[in-house]
Amino acid sequence: MKGDDIDSFESDNKVYELDSDGFLVDPAKWDKDFPVLGGTCRLAGVTYRNVTADHTHCPLPGQKGSQENVNLIYDVDVRRFLIDPNQWDEYYTVHRACEVRLPGGALSVKHWGIIRFLGNCFDDRGSVPTVYENCERCAIGFEELERLFPNGYYWGVVKLSGRRVR
Repeated sequence: MKGDDIDSFESDNKVYELDSDGFLVDPAKWDKDFPVLGGTCRLAGVTYRNVTADHTHCPLPGQKGSQENVNLIYDVDVRRFLIDPNQWDEYYTVHRACEVRLPGGALSVKHWGIIRFLGNCFDDRGSVPTVYENCERCAIGFEELERLFPNGYYWGVVKLSGRRVR
């Protein structure tokens, strides 16, 4: 049965409600009879929908360090990509960059140029530019892009820009 992005199914005479990603709507409803749907998180009924980012140790561009304790909550999918790109802000990118341990530990002017170009293209046309477009526009080669974003274009640039490829 489907409605409002919630699926319900019955197993062993019990009804379970799942969100659109297949997670239990209410993790407290998890029990030993919950069927395996794939993944430990789903089995336990746990999601990573919300990420709280403490930006005390991740300065924004132009800052040497943040004295202000800023805690923001972002809605993310299980791979920690933003669900709604309208939630994107520089704090999100800085926090994710700290998490993935970019070389040197901070975002350079080149990092920001690449990330912002991708975000602007996505906002203008509804799709992520190809790696070739981004390299050409930002006047860098593939080797430099790989050095700047060791996790790659998708897991590095796309994720840090707050966008997703579907």
